[in-house]
Amino acid sequence: MNIFLPQKLNFTTTTDLSKAFQNIKEPTTLIFKKGFAQPAGITLLSLLINSKREFITIEYEKQEDINYLQRTNFFKNLDFKINNISSQEDRSNNLLECTKVLTDDDPYDIDIKLKQILEAHIEGKPNLVLGILLTVYEVVDNILEHSTGEAFKETDRAIKTPAFVSAQYYNNRNNHIEIGISDWGKGIVDTLAEEYNELSREEVLLKAFELNTTRHRKFFPSRGNGLAKLKHFVLLSGGSIRCRTNEFEIIFSPLYPNGNIEEVEPIIGTHFEIMIGCYSDIDINPIFEIDYSDYEDDLDDFFN
Repeated sequence: MNIFLPQKLNFTTTTDLSKAFQNIKEPTTLIFKKGFAQPAGITLLSLLINSKREFITIEYEKQEDINYLQRTNFFKNLDFKINNISSQEDRSNNLLECTKVLTDDDPYDIDIKLKQILEAHIEGKPNLVLGILLTVYEVVDNILEHSTGEAFKETDRAIKTPAFVSAQYYNNRNNHIEIGISDWGKGIVDTLAEEYNELSREEVLLKAFELNTTRHRKFFPSRGNGLAKLKHFVLLSGGSIRCRTNEFEIIFSPLYPNGNIEEVEPIIGTHFEIMIGCYSDIDINPIFEIDYSDYEDDLDDFFN
């Protein structure tokens, strides 16, 4: 069986492929053509391929068909043996290569790489930079927290099936950073539905983006703030969030500040396309109860 991958690899085109991947039960060839790939498309496709890796081979006609994906570590992450013709100098300083999330160290390591990109491109907006780092850390850390089943753990967490994170800064008239995050967990609604069984499934999804929403609310009622902070910060930046999880897609944007939910084809896991506007600095203290001046001498201290 052959699957022809779209030349425009983004959040929409890749989610459209999810059902085809779930149905793979025999040797399958993925056919790549030169095109354009965005972070949310790269992370979700990485996850889909990883879930069926034993069945999948790849095919491409010219090296240029895979050059961009190769620079993102896409093939390396999935253990495809391809001659690596790109050097470190070829890699763009506005790109966070697709990175696996497996252990407690990964949220920190991702933020260190992301910080280098942000500081190379965003000047005079220190609170915006710190806010981006904090929101990415919160979402990636949530992946590990929700991997532990019913028990609550803050350390020694690990997941068997990796999640993936990628990001790219776009210095054009839109001036934004796109972040893609995909994991293979139960999904937001299925994770919270039992704890919030008084709500409909749509209401549970909306609740997930409010403060103090946690599957451990009886014992840790003040936890569960990561998605709420993400939403608040992204909207304040003029950006947007698209999230596919279980049988829903939810969008937060200036047009839908309270969220817009559509019922869609069910998907395994949770997948984010996060667009953060980089036009101006932001007062992040109301969101995170901290600002850049607290760590002006060494921002790395925040993550130690």
